[in-house]
Amino acid sequence: SYFILHFHSRCNVQGIIGCQTFTFTAVAGSLIGSVLCFVEGFIIVVKAFIYYFRTLSQNAAQSGIIQLLIEAIGMFLVGSALLTLGMGLYVMVTSSDEINQGKGRPAVGGGSNIKNVPMSITEAKSKLGHVVVMILHAGILDKFKNVPLSSGLDLACFAGAVFISSASVFLLSRLAMRGS
Repeated sequence: SYFILHFHSRCNVQGIIGCQTFTFTAVAGSLIGSVLCFVEGFIIVVKAFIYYFRTLSQNAAQSGIIQLLIEAIGMFLVGSALLTLGMGLYVMVTSSDEINQGKGRPAVGGGSNIKNVPMSITEAKSKLGHVVVMILHAGILDKFKNVPLSSGLDLACFAGAVFISSASVFLLSRLAMRGS
């Protein structure tokens, strides 16, 4: 009975380790998605500048510029969340693989220690929780796109709401770093 249980658990561990390579597809997709989000955000910022200079030359209303910039902020935030997700998944896969092989703590980036990359599974799980909060933050910005900003007070309230939301995400990341 002991032999069967030991053999069964050993086969399960080997099966899980063997399937970890499938996770690299998710990591690659997340990193490619983050690059595409950053490029899309950059394109939206360029569109906002073109729209701004076009409205200056034609003395037209500039109401669409803020909406374009809000959309760009959302794209950059989703790109950051995807980048963090990809790094967290990569660390979780490589660290669990190297710990199972008895190598101890993994060296991310070919042996160099990078401060922003989590070095343990617990820290990677914390980063994945941070990703969920960042995606919720992007959802808040998406809701703000539908709010008409007709006065300076509206814009100030929007900026205050984005600042408070961003500060809470920043404090969450600092608390996670301090706890580890």
